[in-house]
Amino acid sequence: MSKLNGVKFLPYQLKRCTNRNVAAKSSIYGEPSVWLKSSEQLQTSYRGITFDFFIDWSKEEFSKEIWVKLLVNSESIQLLFSSSEEEIKEWIRGIQPLIDICKFVNKNNLSAKFLFIDPENDYDDEMEVITFHFCSLCHVRVEKLKINQIKNSIQHWSGGPVGIGRKGLYFADSLLECSLSSTSSLWPGDADLLLVSKNEYTASLLIELKKHNKDTPLSEQRLENYYPNPDARKYNRLGILANYFDVPFLNVYWSTNYQETKVKLELLKFSNGEVSAINNKLIDVPKSESEYNDFYSEVMGFVQKESNDENSI
Repeated sequence: MSKLNGVKFLPYQLKRCTNRNVAAKSSIYGEPSVWLKSSEQLQTSYRGITFDFFIDWSKEEFSKEIWVKLLVNSESIQLLFSSSEEEIKEWIRGIQPLIDICKFVNKNNLSAKFLFIDPENDYDDEMEVITFHFCSLCHVRVEKLKINQIKNSIQHWSGGPVGIGRKGLYFADSLLECSLSSTSSLWPGDADLLLVSKNEYTASLLIELKKHNKDTPLSEQRLENYYPNPDARKYNRLGILANYFDVPFLNVYWSTNYQETKVKLELLKFSNGEVSAINNKLIDVPKSESEYNDFYSEVMGFVQKESNDENSI
C-alpha cells in the first residue's frame, strides 16, 4: 500500500486573509454545489467538476489551461516531497475526482495543472509547490515549481500582468491566494461548477454560485447589482468560458440566512462583450437530502426552458 494514501485532502473553505481563524459565513443547509452533486438524478447523467481557469486578456480568449488546487495539510506536503515521481503518478491514478478532470481535459483538448498546497502556509517566492501537469497531447509530468515560477505562469496564461489592486482579497481558500492577490500575478478565478456528461465528458452547464450574506431579501439579488460594477471582469471571464464550451450560464443566488427559504436562479448570456440576464426564478431551498432530486429537477427544468425560449427568438 502506498505511503501516499496517508495524504489528507482538505475541503475548500474561504477564510479571512488577515485572520485565518475567521471563516466565511455558510448555511446550515449546505450550499447549491453539494445539493446538486449529491442528487441521484444528476449522478446518473453528469459529473460536477470545479477548477480555476485563465483568460488571456490581451485576446479576451479562454487560454485552454485550467488549474486545480489540491489543499493538503503540512504532513501531507512532507509525504509528497519525500516521494518519487513514479510513486506520485501511480497514486494519482487511483483518485477518481482527479481522473474525471483528466478525462474532461483529454476530451476537450485542454491542459491542466494540479497544485498541492498547504492552505495555511505563507509561501514566499523561493518556496516550492509539487505539481503534476496533464494534457491530451503529452504524458503526466510531476515537477516542483517555485512560487516565482507560478507567478510567471499566471502572467503567461493571463496575457500579461493581472491584479485587483493593492488591498487584495478579503477571503480566500489559501494564504497563497491571499498573498498573490496583492501582486500582478492574481490567482485565476474559478468555475464553481461545470456539469459534464458522465460518459463523454462534454460540458453541459456552467454554474456560478453567488452567496448572499446580507439582510436584504434574496429576491432582490440580480446581475445588475454586481455588473458592470464591481464584477465586470469576473462575469465577462465566466461568459467567455461558457461561450467557449457553448453551454448555458447560470447564476444561483443562495443565502447564509437560515430563515431564507428560497434560492434564486438567473440565466445569463455573454454577447458582444457584455453579460446580460435572460430570466430568473425563485425555487425552494432543499432542507434535507430527500429534496436534492427535486432541487436538481427545478434547476435543469428552468435552464432547459429558458435556453429553448432564447434560441427560438
